[in-house]
Amino acid sequence: MATKGHIFLAYPGDLTVSVTQYGGEKVNGAIEIDGPRMAGAILEQTVLFRVEKLKLIENSDYFQNMSNGAWAESHGDSISLKEDNIKSMELWFRLFHSTLSQVPDHEVSIAQVWHMIVAGDK
Repeated sequence: MATKGHIFLAYPGDLTVSVTQYGGEKVNGAIEIDGPRMAGAILEQTVLFRVEKLKLIENSDYFQNMSNGAWAESHGDSISLKEDNIKSMELWFRLFHSTLSQVPDHEVSIAQVWHMIVAGDK
């Protein structure tokens, strides 16, 4: 079942990042981004992160490219990520905002670190 949460990393923040996480298995590797399900995957959760856009741009080529004007998201105050792990994106956003120390080490699994590496490779 999908749930929606909010995590504020910047007050007041100027950008909302919606991260939608899917579970289950994909069928033939197909992904249906705009539907309520990816093919063979079940919508698990959506979390809204309130962040500072400049922090993302300064720390990530991916977000810098996204804000350069060629992407639809470059002029708005929200973006959507539909193929990322929520916890791994939270860790990246906390790193960018210098709040990573607020997450206890024992709450970060090896799988989440792996998802962080995958997200960082974009």
